[in-house]
Amino acid sequence: MFEILFKRPTTVARYRAAPFSKAREQFLELCAEKGYSHAMLKKIAWILYSITPRIDMKNGKVTARAIEQAVDPLCQDRCRLN
Repeated sequence: MFEILFKRPTTVARYRAAPFSKAREQFLELCAEKGYSHAMLKKIAWILYSITPRIDMKNGKVTARAIEQAVDPLCQDRCRLN
C-alpha cells in the first residue's frame, strides 16, 4: 500500500521503517477497500506515521487516552500554523 500512495522510494522506506508498519499498512488497505480517496489515504498514512512513535504501549495494548495524547501535540501545531 505504501508503494501505491508514495512515489519516492525514500518515502516508502521511511514509512516501512516506522513502528507498526504492517498494522498501519493493513489499516490503509481496509480504508482503500471502503472507498477512501487517494488523497485521504495519504493523509491517514501521515497521521498514523506521525503518532505511532508517540504512543505509549502498555501491556501490548493501545488505549484511547494514549492516542489522544499522541494526537494532541499535532493538532496544536497545526492550529498555530493556520
